[in-house]
Amino acid sequence: MYRMVTWAGVWAIAWCGVALGQEPRRQTEGADTPPARVTRAKRPQFRDRDWEGIYFENLFRDGLVGDKPDRPALTTPVPALADNTTTEESPTGGAASGSQWSQLISAEVLEDEIKRTVARLSGDVATPSKYQSDYLSARQSFSMLSLWFAVIFEYQDQVRWKPQAAAMQPAMARAAANARVSSGQSYQYARARLDALQQLLRGESPPAAETPVESIDWPYSVGRSPVMIRMQESLDELKAWTADAGAFRRNRAEVEHHAQLLAALGQALLQPEMDDADDDDYAKHARGLIQDALAMLQAARLDNVDDVDKSLKRVERRCSNCHADWR
Repeated sequence: MYRMVTWAGVWAIAWCGVALGQEPRRQTEGADTPPARVTRAKRPQFRDRDWEGIYFENLFRDGLVGDKPDRPALTTPVPALADNTTTEESPTGGAASGSQWSQLISAEVLEDEIKRTVARLSGDVATPSKYQSDYLSARQSFSMLSLWFAVIFEYQDQVRWKPQAAAMQPAMARAAANARVSSGQSYQYARARLDALQQLLRGESPPAAETPVESIDWPYSVGRSPVMIRMQESLDELKAWTADAGAFRRNRAEVEHHAQLLAALGQALLQPEMDDADDDDYAKHARGLIQDALAMLQAARLDNVDDVDKSLKRVERRCSNCHADWR
């Protein structure tokens, strides 16, 4: 009996070992076994009549219903100039009204441009020695600040610093006039005006250094030369920002900013009593520049780099033609 049990146990153990070892062996052997063949559906075959009624043979003849509508404008229109300002084809009329300034330059761009100019001015008026070497740069900055505060004074829409513009504009104009020389007195006035500007940017109301104006004396506010200098600066930057599509898209906000600057600067040249503003040919150049700058702005907002480049080239030609006629 002892032997029978022993041999039965041996056979049972052997049988269990075989049973337990089968699955691993199948898995190991299966790794080398090629995958089962998959039978795919045959590619369908179509006849010509199978397509009938699915596609139009001629979309314009069979698919469109009704009269052809008027072609919609592909782009939003360029902001129109005010009624008292005419286009290039009819270069008469002159100054922009307060409502018109808002059609050329936004309140945000005005605020941003003033902040940038104050930052630049801070370096030029940092010390008396710095002012002595860079007083002409300070004069340019003060001239442009005088211009922008003049625009704010006439701006009919909501814009920052409007309550202070009547006093800040003549103060900036006087600082620019003083900066024709680098004297100590000129520096002291410039430094005081810079401090007042920095107060303004912090949200404070600096005391008036000059009697607030009741209307803008444009020839005293800004000369033609500072306007031309700022135009050239903008053109140089725009050429770099529109050199290719990648550069344009990285700097599209700057392109829009400077397109508005150019439009406003062009309008500044047409203000009452500005040099040659009453000459029809001169006014034609200025108004053409305004329209081209607005076209550039529109193209930038539509992400159309080709039209931005075309508008920029037209602005450059306007400047070149004007210089050829008026130098």
